[in-house]
Amino acid sequence: MSTDTGDDTPGIGLSDAGRAAADLVADVLERRASASGAAAREVIAERFRAAARGDDEPDPSVVDALAAFRSLAPTVWAGRTSLPDEEIALMARTLDRVAARRRHRREAAGGRRTVLAGSAGISDPASDWAREVRALLEDSPTPTPTLLGELGAGVEMEDAARWSLDAGPEHARLLIERAGECWDGGSGARGGSYANIYRAARRAGGWDDAPSPTPERASGVVSTSTALAPVVSDVRFTDAVRSVRRVRGRQTLVQSLVGAIRDGGDVREVLVGHAGMGKTTVAAEVARQVSELGLPTFWITAQDDSALVAGLEQVALARDVPLSEVQAAHRRATTTRAYVERLWTLMESQRRASGSLLVLDDTTSEIVADCLHHVRAGVAMIVTTRSGTPGEWAPGRLRSMRELHRFHAEQVVLDRFELARDEAGRHSTGPTARGEEMARRICALLPGLPLALTSVGDLLARGGLPDLDRIDRVTARTAGDTVRAVYEVCLDALGADRALGRVLLRLLACFAPDELVPGRIVERLGALDAVIAAWRSELPVDVVRGLRGGDAVQGIAALVRVGLVERAGPAWERAVRVHPALAEQSRRDFGDGPATVFLDTLALQMLEAERAQLDAGRPADWPAVLAIEPHVHELVESPALGPARVGDDLGARVLALADRTSTALTRSGRHEAATALLDGALASYGWLGGEHPAVLAAQLTRAWMTALDRGGDLPQARRRLEALASICTRVLGPDAEVTISVLDTLGWVLAELDELGEARELLDVVVRRRRGSGAGGARAALAARHRLAWVRVMLGEGHAGVEEFREVLADRIQALGSEDHLDVLSTMYRLAWALSRLRRHEDAREQFQALLERSERLLGADHPLTLMVRSRVAWSAMWAGDLRVAKKLYTDLIPTQEKVLGEAHRRVLVNAHNLAVLGMRLGNPVAAEEELRRIVVAKEELLGSDHALSMDSREMHAWALFRCGRAEEADRELVALLADRRRVLGEAHPATVDARYLTARVVLHRGRLADAQERLEELLADAAAHAVTVDRRILLRARHSLAVARGLQGAQREASRELRSVLRSQTMEFGSDDEDVLSTRDRLVWVDAVMGRRESLVVAARAVRDDRVRVLGADHPHTATSRYRLAWSLLLVGLLPSASREYDDLVHDLEGLRGRSHPHTVRARIGRLQLWRMTGRVSELLPEADDVVRAATEVQGPLAVATLRAEEERAQVAVVRGELSDAAQRFREVRDRQSRVLGSNHLDVRRLYRLEGGVRGGPVPTPDSYPVR
Repeated sequence: MSTDTGDDTPGIGLSDAGRAAADLVADVLERRASASGAAAREVIAERFRAAARGDDEPDPSVVDALAAFRSLAPTVWAGRTSLPDEEIALMARTLDRVAARRRHRREAAGGRRTVLAGSAGISDPASDWAREVRALLEDSPTPTPTLLGELGAGVEMEDAARWSLDAGPEHARLLIERAGECWDGGSGARGGSYANIYRAARRAGGWDDAPSPTPERASGVVSTSTALAPVVSDVRFTDAVRSVRRVRGRQTLVQSLVGAIRDGGDVREVLVGHAGMGKTTVAAEVARQVSELGLPTFWITAQDDSALVAGLEQVALARDVPLSEVQAAHRRATTTRAYVERLWTLMESQRRASGSLLVLDDTTSEIVADCLHHVRAGVAMIVTTRSGTPGEWAPGRLRSMRELHRFHAEQVVLDRFELARDEAGRHSTGPTARGEEMARRICALLPGLPLALTSVGDLLARGGLPDLDRIDRVTARTAGDTVRAVYEVCLDALGADRALGRVLLRLLACFAPDELVPGRIVERLGALDAVIAAWRSELPVDVVRGLRGGDAVQGIAALVRVGLVERAGPAWERAVRVHPALAEQSRRDFGDGPATVFLDTLALQMLEAERAQLDAGRPADWPAVLAIEPHVHELVESPALGPARVGDDLGARVLALADRTSTALTRSGRHEAATALLDGALASYGWLGGEHPAVLAAQLTRAWMTALDRGGDLPQARRRLEALASICTRVLGPDAEVTISVLDTLGWVLAELDELGEARELLDVVVRRRRGSGAGGARAALAARHRLAWVRVMLGEGHAGVEEFREVLADRIQALGSEDHLDVLSTMYRLAWALSRLRRHEDAREQFQALLERSERLLGADHPLTLMVRSRVAWSAMWAGDLRVAKKLYTDLIPTQEKVLGEAHRRVLVNAHNLAVLGMRLGNPVAAEEELRRIVVAKEELLGSDHALSMDSREMHAWALFRCGRAEEADRELVALLADRRRVLGEAHPATVDARYLTARVVLHRGRLADAQERLEELLADAAAHAVTVDRRILLRARHSLAVARGLQGAQREASRELRSVLRSQTMEFGSDDEDVLSTRDRLVWVDAVMGRRESLVVAARAVRDDRVRVLGADHPHTATSRYRLAWSLLLVGLLPSASREYDDLVHDLEGLRGRSHPHTVRARIGRLQLWRMTGRVSELLPEADDVVRAATEVQGPLAVATLRAEEERAQVAVVRGELSDAAQRFREVRDRQSRVLGSNHLDVRRLYRLEGGVRGGPVPTPDSYPVR
């Protein structure tokens, strides 16, 4: 326990090393001229230079010994030490930074006071290592050749990174340390750790395969740019400061700042002052008033670079900077400073930040000063900090927050009376005369420190009588003295409960300072006698005496009454929090003895009990998970729980708590917060060893999170899990719960990687082991069954999978006792998905719609899981044939997904793919082709060219080319795709089967009938022999195409029979309005015409046209085909006026929609040329025929079927004009090319032989000889 010595350096109950550190500080403070004093100055200065660079933190004992020193104003420092001014400033900033790291490092992962949830952005590990090494060598005082020569590297700077990766960790460590940096402590001003960056690069490059017991942080640039959390644009001001009735003594400052912001003035204010001086209160009041004016207001607690970057990223997103641009800026940045500059540039490019306020609170980041240079007109910035000079903060305006005038100090105290009465539910009548007198006397003794005034005011307002004589004795010259005085006086006011209050206050200081501690956590303590029983022999007498017979709830209520603890949050929760300055004073009071370990352990027990009551899959519990996250993070970083103080068992408990909390955060959608917490825990408790069960369990969770983060790094997750499986099997045994969980997660990852056979085998093993051993309990067994059913459906066992999903769903509802659980939602989702795979689209759509309503109620409209369900609702609508509804759903969904997930996220790209395909099916293949081309590039960049999703988009892009009439390009792309499908997936995979069918379709369209027929017959034979599994729709389409191929080769009767059989099956399975049904009906019109069945030809053609107009719309390409077929049918039966009207209308509409050279327009113009020949419009024939040939040649190529038919029609024009020799030559040339391209059996080739013979002396064929498709 500390004693009050009356000196600026407290006597602290420390170890011998701690006392030595305190003595060194005393040497500095008293300016001893001895050699030891000089040595002290140099030691301390060097340690703080290292800490300022971010290499490492000073020893906790040094920080504690310097605490009183830090409480002095910088001008007092200069007068009491012989240190240079720049060293004083360095020590001040570093002490602030170290304290901030201890309390607030968690905020890089999305704590309450930053506006972004995020984690360290991951870039290419090898590039990160090379960038760090280059920067290190450039900054090193030792010349690079000398440094590398000493290490025996024999390389230049450009090759140093590669050399170090080849040479191994020891050589890399020597390189870093010889260059003046710390291997494990950090990487200069860039954040991260050289050791972790090196390990990540080694694993990425294949040098190391085993998982690291410590987390990887590959990037040297601090970033959180992959957040899934929704954007928060305004600060919750009531959470920023302690409850205040009104701001006292700073009204003029507040009004001037608000007025300048309102008028668009240049506001770059830096509020400087000690802890408790009211900086945050002023900033929050300005922010509140500015927000009420309707101006965008953003609040970032920027204690370090991570928190600053986290907030700026979220502000950029709120200002409509695309997430993809934020991520690209991170990838390109070489330093955190450069990344921040790029973020500012992106925000300025939006030109939307005018008339807004950005508050950077409690900052110690040196980069914040750079931000002041980027602020442009109309954007206000307020910075709060504990130290700095005008030169350091230029061009900002520095305002020193000084003590309040005595009048305003009295008002602060008196305001607490009103607040106390309001809390008690009584009408506020103001303080009594005695209360006013006491307030005046207190303010005469206390300096005007708002924190101290507020605490003592609370004590007085709630009926306490502070010991004014003690205040007079203890209070002296500095803000630090004032806080210590308030601490002691308020504890004295507890009377007999002083010992209990002192211990409970130190217990609360184990939690995250200035963060709410939920009341239910405190209430878990209850009676304290049982708590101290196991520790009685090890604790100081005063701690045992303080806790004996005490009641935690009543004790904390007493701390609230005397102003040392504040109640906040909803009344039902009764949450409490402690100001950081009071928490620090409490920690100094207790020192670092056994009591500190005991209280941290007690805090651990409280958090363990709270976490045990929370279910990570129950959305109703997520607010409670978010509430404990900062406190778990604080405990993870507690020095009292380090390897020198506690054993493996206690360390494993802390790591397990962080592990379970990270899992809950991940399931709630806070992936980046979870990553930061678990990475920090693995780093802090790596001393347990890489094979400790708790470390292995945490590594499993980290691998699972890797598969989820940033859209899912599945290959990296697989490598980690395979290495973990080997270690767990060897160390823990094959039936251990962790081992089985590793295999379970690995099975899921393999399935996501489309390695379904291996996943099936692994999940079968997991299900058997869980059933046999009971490992993990019923919920774990249900999860394994769920995943196995999912894999079975993907392997084609759809009916069995649906039944298993139904059983798992019922069992999960029974086991969980509620349907409002993520596990239940997950199984409902997969059940609907499985139904859609069985083409029960209406059932699936109904299930997805019900799931969407529940997901929106439980999770919110923009939660990633809700967005997944919305995408499935759109998908099921598309497959149910409701194309326009599906397009509307996708169009509404994708912008929200892009904002939440980023434009390059795999789910966004999948939905963009589906929307493009919908556009093609709805008649806009040109726009679909352009969009699919973009999506192919994006998917290949994200996933690789061999990924299933990339090849899906390549397939649809080829089909879009075909729909645009670019059949030759489509043919080339599909042939290449089919080869890749076979190489990657094998011949029997359904995706390979689809590619085989589409390739045959394009080959058929290009007139290579024999080739197409052979491909289709092989496909159908494989399906009949069960060598491949062919989707039923694809199977019927293949039969349809094969009938067309045979019909074009003269087997019209066989083609007619097969098409009618296909039509019956399609109508029965898909309904009469299905696209495929209408397509087969249209093809039958052509077959009947070729066979001479003219009786009902026009009626059938008109019926197909009308149905396509009704189902697809008048402008759809398929509708244009049916309009063409109707005009052609009218021509064949001799209804020439009607045919003329149909052709003219069709050509006019197509020229307006798609242009004169579009393949559909060219086809209609060819048909109209036939009509003009028959109706004698000779003068128009020649220019139109020449233009049609030109258009077909330019767009489709000289050997395309349409081009050959256009040239055939040009020869017919020559016949009509009497140019028989020219006509014969043209017919011969066209026939030769058709024979080469289409084969001698094609109907078009046979017709050309007849036409050529007619020109040489035979009859000119009549229109019924033209079997135009």
